Amino acid sequence: MNVLLLHGALGSALTLDPLKHELKNIGIEAMSLEFPGHGSTPLGKTEFTISGYANWLRAQIANTEQLRSKPLFVFGYSMGGYIALKMEELFPGSIHSLVTLGTKFEWTVDSARAETKKLIPDVIEEKVPKFAGMLQERHSDWKEVVRSTAKLMNTIPTQCALQPEQLMSNSSTNIIIARGSLDEMVSEAESTQMAGSLHAQYREFEGMPHPIERINVAEVAAFLQKEMA
Repeated sequence: MNVLLLHGALGSALTLDPLKHELKNIGIEAMSLEFPGHGSTPLGKTEFTISGYANWLRAQIANTEQLRSKPLFVFGYSMGGYIALKMEELFPGSIHSLVTLGTKFEWTVDSARAETKKLIPDVIEEKVPKFAGMLQERHSDWKEVVRSTAKLMNTIPTQCALQPEQLMSNSSTNIIIARGSLDEMVSEAESTQMAGSLHAQYREFEGMPHPIERINVAEVAAFLQKEMA
């Protein structure tokens, strides 16, 4: 089975390195992809939206021998999980098994507006300089990533929302929706509701917060290993 790791919003492929290394320590070789417009990967012609990234991801899988040669197991953190689900909705059969962690599903016009209020580069720079510094180290143009991410969030409820019924009617993917019990961005209610809509399993990691830098990679890696068995 081929294993693919997908990063979240404001993230890059490098944020997945601790989990990738932990998986390697237990005998699992995983590949990570960096969404265009993040990290050091130029946006090019890719549309900085959930659907745009879903189309891009499908093309990467189709064009990469390491990903298409065997059934694909995907771990999608936060936005990465949402994009993977959208890809499976648009291109059924792309993924054999999918685990999402910390993926937000309750996207309304109001909730998107509330999230994007936090995504103003100048405010981040002034109020949370440490976070701004981290983003600056992570991305070629961190302010543009932040602005584009805010736009992406605003398009989810109006243009790119998941359609669970459509996804389930055409897909046989094994899906697990997971969250940390201390995740303040993603609620248990929205996660279990989506799990129910997708006929998926729900898993909660006790004491785990939302930021990927603070997840227990050993626990997550062991869980993924068990699910791949």
